[in-house]
Amino acid sequence: MARSPTELSVKIAGKARQYSSPAALHAAAAEQVWKLRTPRTPQRSRVRVPGVLPSVYWPTQYEWPLAEGWVRPLRDGMGGFTSVEPRAIDQPYKGIVLFEVDYRNEAPKTVAVDYYDYTFINEQCLAQVALYFKMQHLRSGYGERNVVPGGYVTGNRSLYRHYRRLRSLPRDGGKVDVYGRFGTKFSADIRRRAVELLRGQTRFEFTGGTSLVPYSRTLREAAQARVCIDLPGNGPFCFRLVDYLAVGACIVAPRHATIMHAELVDRKHIIYCRDDLEDLVDLCAHYVEDDQAREAIGANAATFFDEHLQPQQLAGYYLRTLDERLRFEGADSTDR
Repeated sequence: MARSPTELSVKIAGKARQYSSPAALHAAAAEQVWKLRTPRTPQRSRVRVPGVLPSVYWPTQYEWPLAEGWVRPLRDGMGGFTSVEPRAIDQPYKGIVLFEVDYRNEAPKTVAVDYYDYTFINEQCLAQVALYFKMQHLRSGYGERNVVPGGYVTGNRSLYRHYRRLRSLPRDGGKVDVYGRFGTKFSADIRRRAVELLRGQTRFEFTGGTSLVPYSRTLREAAQARVCIDLPGNGPFCFRLVDYLAVGACIVAPRHATIMHAELVDRKHIIYCRDDLEDLVDLCAHYVEDDQAREAIGANAATFFDEHLQPQQLAGYYLRTLDERLRFEGADSTDR
Protein backbone atom coordinates (compact mmCIF):
# COMPACT_ATOMS: atom_id res chain seq x y z
CA MET A 1 0.00 0.00 0.00
CA ALA A 2 1.49 3.35 -1.03
CA ARG A 3 2.22 5.88 1.70
CA SER A 4 0.00 8.94 1.76
CA PRO A 5 1.51 12.47 1.73
CA THR A 6 0.48 12.87 5.39
CA GLU A 7 2.21 9.66 6.43
CA LEU A 8 5.35 10.60 4.51
CA SER A 9 5.49 14.07 6.07
CA VAL A 10 5.22 12.57 9.55
CA LYS A 11 8.01 10.10 8.75
CA ILE A 12 10.28 12.79 7.29
CA ALA A 13 9.75 15.03 10.35
CA GLY A 14 10.66 12.14 12.61
CA LYS A 15 13.86 11.46 10.65
CA ALA A 16 14.84 15.13 10.87
CA ARG A 17 14.57 15.01 14.67
CA GLN A 18 16.44 11.70 14.70
CA TYR A 19 19.53 13.21 13.05
CA SER A 20 19.55 16.49 15.00
CA SER A 21 22.72 15.75 17.04
CA PRO A 22 25.86 13.55 16.81
CA ALA A 23 24.55 11.29 19.58
CA ALA A 24 21.23 10.90 17.81
CA LEU A 25 23.00 10.20 14.53
CA HIS A 26 25.13 7.50 16.18
CA ALA A 27 22.04 5.91 17.70
CA ALA A 28 20.27 6.01 14.34
CA ALA A 29 23.25 4.33 12.66
CA ALA A 30 23.20 1.55 15.25
CA GLU A 31 19.48 1.14 14.62
CA GLN A 32 20.05 0.73 10.89
CA VAL A 33 22.82 -1.84 11.44
CA TRP A 34 20.42 -3.87 13.57
CA LYS A 35 17.72 -3.69 10.91
CA LEU A 36 20.07 -4.74 8.12
CA ARG A 37 21.32 -7.81 9.94
CA THR A 38 19.65 -10.93 8.64
CA PRO A 39 16.72 -11.72 10.96
CA ARG A 40 16.05 -15.24 12.09
CA THR A 41 13.18 -16.79 10.16
CA PRO A 42 10.15 -16.88 12.45
CA GLN A 43 9.21 -20.41 13.39
CA ARG A 44 5.83 -21.11 11.87
CA SER A 45 3.50 -23.05 14.12
CA ARG A 46 0.23 -24.60 13.03
CA VAL A 47 -2.66 -22.18 12.79
CA ARG A 48 -6.23 -23.38 13.18
CA VAL A 49 -8.46 -21.82 10.54
CA PRO A 50 -11.99 -22.60 9.32
CA GLY A 51 -12.49 -25.11 6.53
CA VAL A 52 -14.43 -22.49 4.56
CA LEU A 53 -12.65 -19.16 4.18
CA PRO A 54 -14.07 -15.88 2.93
CA SER A 55 -12.62 -13.46 0.47
CA VAL A 56 -11.44 -10.40 2.38
CA TYR A 57 -11.81 -6.90 0.94
CA TRP A 58 -9.35 -4.52 2.56
CA PRO A 59 -9.55 -0.70 2.39
CA THR A 60 -7.14 1.15 0.15
CA GLN A 61 -7.07 4.13 2.53
CA TYR A 62 -7.58 4.64 6.26
CA GLU A 63 -9.26 7.39 8.25
CA TRP A 64 -5.84 7.95 9.90
CA PRO A 65 -2.95 7.21 7.54
CA LEU A 66 -0.72 5.78 10.28
CA ALA A 67 -3.35 3.16 11.15
CA GLU A 68 -1.50 0.87 8.76
CA GLY A 69 1.05 0.27 11.49
CA TRP A 70 -1.67 -1.23 13.69
CA VAL A 71 -3.58 -3.32 11.16
CA ARG A 72 -0.99 -4.32 8.56
CA PRO A 73 0.08 -7.44 10.54
CA LEU A 74 -3.54 -8.59 10.58
CA ARG A 75 -4.01 -7.95 6.88
CA ASP A 76 -0.78 -9.75 6.00
CA GLY A 77 -1.66 -12.63 8.30
CA MET A 78 -5.03 -13.13 6.64
CA GLY A 79 -3.33 -13.01 3.28
CA GLY A 80 -1.47 -16.19 4.21
CA PHE A 81 -4.76 -18.12 4.24
CA THR A 82 -7.21 -16.44 1.89
CA SER A 83 -7.44 -13.77 -0.79
CA VAL A 84 -7.17 -10.20 0.47
CA GLU A 85 -8.21 -7.75 -2.22
CA PRO A 86 -7.88 -3.94 -2.08
CA ARG A 87 -11.19 -2.12 -2.29
CA ALA A 88 -12.45 1.43 -1.77
CA ILE A 89 -14.32 1.17 1.54
CA ASP A 90 -15.47 4.28 3.40
CA GLN A 91 -13.61 4.82 6.68
CA PRO A 92 -15.67 7.37 8.62
CA TYR A 93 -14.76 6.42 12.20
CA LYS A 94 -11.77 7.61 14.20
CA GLY A 95 -9.59 4.80 15.53
CA ILE A 96 -11.42 2.13 13.51
CA VAL A 97 -10.68 0.27 10.28
CA LEU A 98 -13.58 -1.25 8.37
CA PHE A 99 -13.10 -4.22 6.02
CA GLU A 100 -15.46 -6.67 4.34
CA VAL A 101 -15.76 -10.44 4.16
CA ASP A 102 -17.51 -12.34 1.39
CA TYR A 103 -18.42 -16.02 1.66
CA ARG A 104 -20.05 -15.97 -1.81
CA ASN A 105 -23.41 -17.08 -0.43
CA GLU A 106 -24.76 -13.61 0.39
CA ALA A 107 -23.78 -9.94 0.30
CA PRO A 108 -20.38 -9.07 1.84
CA LYS A 109 -20.49 -8.18 5.52
CA THR A 110 -18.69 -5.23 7.09
CA VAL A 111 -16.34 -5.87 10.02
CA ALA A 112 -14.72 -3.30 12.33
CA VAL A 113 -11.25 -3.40 13.89
CA ASP A 114 -11.23 -0.81 16.68
CA TYR A 115 -7.57 -0.12 17.43
CA TYR A 116 -8.32 3.06 19.40
CA ASP A 117 -6.46 3.49 22.70
CA TYR A 118 -9.69 4.08 24.57
CA THR A 119 -11.97 1.39 25.96
CA PHE A 120 -15.34 2.76 24.85
CA ILE A 121 -17.28 1.38 21.89
CA ASN A 122 -18.30 3.53 18.93
CA GLU A 123 -22.05 2.90 19.01
CA GLN A 124 -22.66 4.36 15.55
CA CYS A 125 -20.09 2.03 14.04
CA LEU A 126 -21.40 -0.93 16.05
CA ALA A 127 -24.85 -0.45 14.53
CA GLN A 128 -23.35 -0.63 11.04
CA VAL A 129 -21.16 -3.73 11.26
CA ALA A 130 -21.70 -7.46 11.55
CA LEU A 131 -18.79 -7.93 13.94
CA TYR A 132 -16.72 -5.50 16.01
CA PHE A 133 -13.18 -6.46 17.10
CA LYS A 134 -12.04 -4.28 20.01
CA MET A 135 -8.32 -4.21 20.83
CA GLN A 136 -8.69 -2.39 24.17
CA HIS A 137 -11.57 -4.69 25.21
CA LEU A 138 -12.72 -4.18 28.80
CA ARG A 139 -12.63 -7.18 31.12
CA SER A 140 -16.19 -6.38 32.13
CA GLY A 141 -17.38 -6.60 28.52
CA TYR A 142 -19.97 -4.54 26.72
CA GLY A 143 -23.16 -6.59 26.76
CA GLU A 144 -23.10 -6.90 22.97
CA ARG A 145 -22.67 -10.28 21.32
CA ASN A 146 -21.00 -8.84 18.24
CA VAL A 147 -18.24 -7.07 20.22
CA VAL A 148 -15.26 -9.38 20.72
CA PRO A 149 -11.64 -8.94 21.85
CA GLY A 150 -9.31 -7.94 19.04
CA GLY A 151 -6.00 -9.03 20.50
CA TYR A 152 -3.17 -6.53 20.36
CA VAL A 153 -0.19 -5.64 18.18
CA THR A 154 3.15 -3.91 18.40
CA GLY A 155 3.74 -0.35 17.28
CA ASN A 156 6.71 -1.28 15.07
CA ARG A 157 6.44 -4.14 12.58
CA SER A 158 10.19 -4.81 12.66
CA LEU A 159 9.51 -6.78 15.85
CA TYR A 160 7.96 -9.56 13.76
CA ARG A 161 11.18 -9.91 11.77
CA HIS A 162 13.57 -9.94 14.71
CA TYR A 163 11.84 -11.40 17.76
CA ARG A 164 13.40 -14.85 17.43
CA ARG A 165 16.90 -13.41 17.21
CA LEU A 166 16.13 -11.24 20.23
CA ARG A 167 15.17 -14.33 22.23
CA SER A 168 18.64 -15.74 21.66
CA LEU A 169 20.38 -12.81 23.39
CA PRO A 170 21.85 -13.79 26.79
CA ARG A 171 20.07 -12.74 29.97
CA ASP A 172 22.76 -14.04 32.33
CA GLY A 173 25.32 -11.28 31.86
CA GLY A 174 24.11 -9.46 34.97
CA LYS A 175 23.98 -6.09 33.18
CA VAL A 176 20.24 -5.48 33.51
CA ASP A 177 18.25 -6.72 36.47
CA VAL A 178 15.02 -4.75 35.98
CA TYR A 179 14.20 -2.73 32.89
CA GLY A 180 11.60 -0.17 31.93
CA ARG A 181 11.57 2.91 29.70
CA PHE A 182 8.47 5.06 29.59
CA GLY A 183 7.56 8.37 28.03
CA THR A 184 5.42 10.66 30.15
CA LYS A 185 3.01 11.85 27.47
CA PHE A 186 0.51 9.21 28.63
CA SER A 187 -0.22 7.78 32.10
CA ALA A 188 2.43 10.14 33.48
CA ASP A 189 1.56 9.73 37.17
CA ILE A 190 1.87 5.95 37.38
CA ARG A 191 4.94 5.92 35.14
CA ARG A 192 6.76 8.54 37.21
CA ARG A 193 5.76 6.73 40.40
CA ALA A 194 7.13 3.42 39.12
CA VAL A 195 10.45 4.99 38.08
CA GLU A 196 10.71 6.76 41.45
CA LEU A 197 10.20 3.47 43.31
CA LEU A 198 12.64 1.54 41.15
CA ARG A 199 15.36 4.19 41.33
CA GLY A 200 14.89 4.66 45.06
CA GLN A 201 15.74 1.10 46.08
CA THR A 202 19.11 -0.69 46.39
CA ARG A 203 18.09 -4.36 46.06
CA PHE A 204 18.75 -4.64 42.32
CA GLU A 205 19.98 -2.61 39.36
CA PHE A 206 17.30 -0.68 37.47
CA THR A 207 17.90 0.37 33.86
CA GLY A 208 15.59 2.81 32.12
CA GLY A 209 13.50 5.76 33.26
CA THR A 210 11.51 8.38 31.40
CA SER A 211 14.01 8.96 28.58
CA LEU A 212 13.39 7.09 25.34
CA VAL A 213 15.91 5.44 23.01
CA PRO A 214 15.72 3.96 19.48
CA TYR A 215 13.33 1.05 19.17
CA SER A 216 15.93 -1.61 18.38
CA ARG A 217 17.89 -0.66 21.50
CA THR A 218 14.72 -0.91 23.59
CA LEU A 219 14.12 -4.41 22.26
CA ARG A 220 17.68 -5.51 22.93
CA GLU A 221 17.66 -4.09 26.46
CA ALA A 222 14.33 -5.76 27.23
CA ALA A 223 15.47 -9.07 25.75
CA GLN A 224 18.55 -9.09 28.01
CA ALA A 225 16.84 -7.95 31.21
CA ARG A 226 15.90 -10.36 33.96
CA VAL A 227 12.62 -8.54 34.64
CA CYS A 228 10.72 -6.00 32.49
CA ILE A 229 8.12 -3.51 33.73
CA ASP A 230 4.92 -2.93 31.77
CA LEU A 231 2.71 0.07 32.55
CA PRO A 232 -0.38 1.59 30.91
CA GLY A 233 0.03 3.97 27.99
CA ASN A 234 -2.80 5.96 26.46
CA GLY A 235 -4.88 2.86 27.13
CA PRO A 236 -4.54 -0.14 29.46
CA PHE A 237 -2.57 -2.10 26.85
CA CYS A 238 0.66 -0.59 25.60
CA PHE A 239 2.73 -1.74 22.61
CA ARG A 240 5.49 -2.48 25.11
CA LEU A 241 3.50 -5.46 26.41
CA VAL A 242 3.55 -7.19 23.02
CA ASP A 243 7.25 -6.42 22.61
CA TYR A 244 7.99 -8.04 25.98
CA LEU A 245 5.90 -11.12 25.25
CA ALA A 246 7.58 -11.53 21.86
CA VAL A 247 11.10 -11.55 23.29
CA GLY A 248 10.10 -13.88 26.14
CA ALA A 249 10.54 -11.41 29.00
CA CYS A 250 9.53 -11.94 32.61
CA ILE A 251 6.98 -9.12 32.93
CA VAL A 252 5.76 -7.36 36.06
CA ALA A 253 2.75 -5.08 35.60
CA PRO A 254 -0.41 -3.80 37.27
CA ARG A 255 -3.37 -5.94 36.18
CA HIS A 256 -4.72 -4.65 32.88
CA ALA A 257 -8.31 -3.41 32.79
CA THR A 258 -8.57 -4.94 29.32
CA ILE A 259 -8.30 -8.46 27.91
CA MET A 260 -7.08 -10.09 24.74
CA HIS A 261 -8.72 -13.08 23.08
CA ALA A 262 -6.60 -15.33 25.31
CA GLU A 263 -6.05 -14.75 29.01
CA LEU A 264 -2.70 -13.66 30.38
CA VAL A 265 -2.50 -15.78 33.52
CA ASP A 266 -0.89 -14.31 36.63
CA ARG A 267 2.31 -16.11 37.67
CA LYS A 268 2.25 -18.09 34.41
CA HIS A 269 2.61 -15.59 31.54
CA ILE A 270 3.02 -12.41 33.59
CA ILE A 271 3.33 -11.22 37.21
CA TYR A 272 0.64 -8.82 38.33
CA CYS A 273 1.45 -6.28 41.03
CA ARG A 274 -0.93 -4.07 42.96
CA ASP A 275 -2.52 -1.13 41.17
CA ASP A 276 -0.86 1.25 43.65
CA LEU A 277 2.56 -0.36 42.91
CA GLU A 278 3.23 -0.95 46.60
CA ASP A 279 4.58 -4.44 45.92
CA LEU A 280 6.36 -3.59 42.66
CA VAL A 281 9.86 -3.51 44.15
CA ASP A 282 9.31 -6.67 46.21
CA LEU A 283 8.09 -8.63 43.19
CA CYS A 284 10.95 -7.42 41.03
CA ALA A 285 13.49 -8.35 43.70
CA HIS A 286 11.98 -11.82 44.10
CA TYR A 287 12.05 -12.65 40.38
CA VAL A 288 15.52 -11.21 39.87
CA GLU A 289 16.71 -13.83 42.36
CA ASP A 290 14.41 -16.75 41.48
CA ASP A 291 15.98 -17.99 38.26
CA GLN A 292 13.72 -21.00 37.83
CA ALA A 293 10.44 -19.13 38.26
CA ARG A 294 11.62 -16.20 36.13
CA GLU A 295 12.76 -18.38 33.26
CA ALA A 296 9.52 -20.37 33.29
CA ILE A 297 7.43 -17.19 33.08
CA GLY A 298 9.58 -15.84 30.26
CA ALA A 299 9.22 -19.09 28.32
CA ASN A 300 5.45 -19.02 28.84
CA ALA A 301 5.33 -15.40 27.69
CA ALA A 302 7.10 -16.33 24.44
CA THR A 303 4.69 -19.24 23.93
CA PHE A 304 1.73 -16.91 24.49
CA PHE A 305 3.01 -14.64 21.73
CA ASP A 306 3.69 -17.56 19.39
CA GLU A 307 0.22 -19.06 19.90
CA HIS A 308 -1.90 -15.91 19.99
CA LEU A 309 -0.18 -12.69 18.82
CA GLN A 310 2.15 -13.72 16.01
CA PRO A 311 0.42 -12.22 12.92
CA GLN A 312 -0.70 -15.51 11.36
CA GLN A 313 -2.03 -16.74 14.69
CA LEU A 314 -3.89 -13.47 15.25
CA ALA A 315 -5.32 -13.71 11.73
CA GLY A 316 -6.39 -17.30 12.41
CA TYR A 317 -8.29 -16.14 15.49
CA TYR A 318 -10.04 -13.42 13.45
CA LEU A 319 -11.02 -15.89 10.72
CA ARG A 320 -12.34 -18.42 13.25
CA THR A 321 -14.33 -15.74 15.05
CA LEU A 322 -15.77 -14.42 11.79
CA ASP A 323 -16.85 -17.94 10.92
CA GLU A 324 -18.36 -18.62 14.35
CA ARG A 325 -20.11 -15.31 14.96
CA LEU A 326 -21.43 -14.78 11.47
CA ARG A 327 -22.83 -18.34 11.48
CA PHE A 328 -21.70 -19.66 8.14
CA GLU A 329 -22.40 -23.35 7.54
CA GLY A 330 -19.97 -26.12 6.63
CA ALA A 331 -16.90 -24.61 8.23
CA ASP A 332 -14.99 -27.36 9.98
CA SER A 333 -11.68 -26.15 11.39
CA THR A 334 -8.43 -27.42 9.91
CA ASP A 335 -4.75 -26.88 10.62
CA ARG A 336 -2.75 -24.90 8.04
